[in-house]
Amino acid sequence: MSPIDRRLRAAACAALGFAAALALGGAGAAAASAGTNGDRPPASATLEKCVTAGDQLERYATFAGRMVALPDTTGMAMRIDVEERAPGHLFFRRVEGAGSPGLGAWRASEPGVQIFKDVKQVSNLSAQLEYRAVVRFRWSGPKGIVVKREVLRTPACRQPGHVGQVGSEAATARMLGR
Repeated sequence: MSPIDRRLRAAACAALGFAAALALGGAGAAAASAGTNGDRPPASATLEKCVTAGDQLERYATFAGRMVALPDTTGMAMRIDVEERAPGHLFFRRVEGAGSPGLGAWRASEPGVQIFKDVKQVSNLSAQLEYRAVVRFRWSGPKGIVVKREVLRTPACRQPGHVGQVGSEAATARMLGR
């Protein structure tokens, strides 16, 4: 590893550590200030299921986003993107959802909905990669103007396997439902 690569990796690790400290330190304040549903934050992103298997066709991950209407908001929208990270890589990269209905697209709630949930399943996962979802949330006011935005990441789903199986071109996703 060159000196430049070492410095870049050290800087990235420091930035990630700082971001994690901020997120952990601010999480309690954000949940308390939300005032929605008791102490629950207005949005959450979860890894619902992570299935590992020897056969690539049997591997899948299920990700979910959930949001609660805020006072004076009339609409909610959510977008779920899936990212992957190969062994030895520092950063995740977005998995392109070609042919995957609903993945990477904004989905809006019906008017008057108080709790909005979306679930996506990504199947045919490649060996040795980690997969996570980035869930984006938007709350709109009476005139359709976005009044709040939030971005959350799920924990990673780690897939075992052999080095020769690495690659994301076969990863596909399908929408499970509303």
